[in-house]
Amino acid sequence: VKEGKTNYFQDPARPVGAPRNPAAKQEMRGQKRVARLQWDTAYAGDEPLVRYEIWRDGQKAGQLEHKPQTRKTPYSFEDALSDKAAHSYRIVTVDAAGRSARTEEMLLAAV
Repeated sequence: VKEGKTNYFQDPARPVGAPRNPAAKQEMRGQKRVARLQWDTAYAGDEPLVRYEIWRDGQKAGQLEHKPQTRKTPYSFEDALSDKAAHSYRIVTVDAAGRSARTEEMLLAAV
């Protein structure tokens, strides 16, 4: 019993959540610039999570199928960049009902 509640179904329904603890970093690997995004699993709400979409500068840059996060190791996505410009990223959770939730914009500076 916690705060007078004995079962999880007594909690009010919550919608799908955005990925937790999002981070975007960039690194140089030789002459190649790589953006590395990491995050922890999102809250699923009343439908299972299906995928995470990666958006760069308002365009979909990729996606990862959702798999349960069974370790502390975060999800990870790498995006090879062919320029030296600044870029903005968002990570979007999509559930089985087609609903989505996104992170705040994460900016990578120009190099």
